[in-house]
Amino acid sequence: MYDAINRGISMADGDIVSYLNCDEQYLPGTLKHVAEIFESNPAIHLVFGDLILVDPEGKPLAYRKGHQPRWLYIGIAHLYVMSCTMFVRRIVFDKGFRFSPNFKAAGDADLVIRMLKAGFKAMHVSRYFSTFTITESNLGASHYAVREARELFMTMPTWARMLRFPINMLRFTEKVLAGAYYQPAPLEYDIYTGADLYQRKAISFRKPSWRWPG
Repeated sequence: MYDAINRGISMADGDIVSYLNCDEQYLPGTLKHVAEIFESNPAIHLVFGDLILVDPEGKPLAYRKGHQPRWLYIGIAHLYVMSCTMFVRRIVFDKGFRFSPNFKAAGDADLVIRMLKAGFKAMHVSRYFSTFTITESNLGASHYAVREARELFMTMPTWARMLRFPINMLRFTEKVLAGAYYQPAPLEYDIYTGADLYQRKAISFRKPSWRWPG
C-alpha cells in the first residue's frame, strides 16, 4: 500500500498533497477549507482535522477529534490525528520524505513522526474533514498494526519510553483541554453511501460518542 501511495505522491503536481484509503471520504467543503488554511498560514506544512467513524452503510458510530500533533505523543501512544484528515505541502515531499516500505499498517504514524522531528510545522483544525468506515478488514485493527506500533515505540528515546505513563497523562490532558471528548448533538453530515455513489445522503448523529467501536 505505501509503495503505491509513494508513487502517487511522486506523480502529483499540486501544491497541497493528500490521499484517501478505500474506506475513507472527504466531507463537503473540506478541500476548499484546507486550501484557505494553508493560504492564511504560510509557515504551516501539515494540517489535520477531525473525522467521523461510520459503518459500511454510512451510519454514524463515533466522532474522533484530534489535537496538536506532537511526535513524542504519537511514538509513545498512537497516531491520534488520522491520515484521512492529513494535508501536506508539496515542499515536504520535495525534501524526499516518503512512506517507508518496511511498514504494512503503521507507515502513516512513522512518516508523521519523521516530518515533525525534521521541524516541519503542523496544526490541528477543529473541523470534521472526512469519514472513516469501520469494516472487518481495516488494517489499523490487524496484527500488523499491533506489531508495528510496538516497533515504533522502541524507536523512541530511552527516557521517553521510561516516562511513558506521565507523557501519556500529558497527552490526555491536552486532549481534554482541546475539547476532543465533547460534541454537541446532533452532529449532522452528508456522505456518499453504497446505496448511492452519486448523491450524498444527509445523516444526523443524535447521540454522538467519542468511543471507538468495539
